[in-house]
Amino acid sequence: MTAVAPGTTGTERVARLREEPDGPGYLGAVEKLHPVGRLGDPAEVAAAVLFPASDDASFVTGVVLPVDGGYSAQRRDR
Repeated sequence: MTAVAPGTTGTERVARLREEPDGPGYLGAVEKLHPVGRLGDPAEVAAAVLFPASDDASFVTGVVLPVDGGYSAQRRDR
């Protein structure tokens, strides 16, 4: 079994946070937590979901593919 683990992604709901009180500040803080400095795009997550279903992944099994802009790869002991 292979799984895709998306990080914070710029969905319609996340975009609406910019209109809520403290929303822009919250999203700015979340973006800074990602080494790439931005949220994910839904198309990036979709592409990652398609890969394990493709013939190109015929020898890939038993993994979780993080699609999170490097968030989960960061050291937490700093």
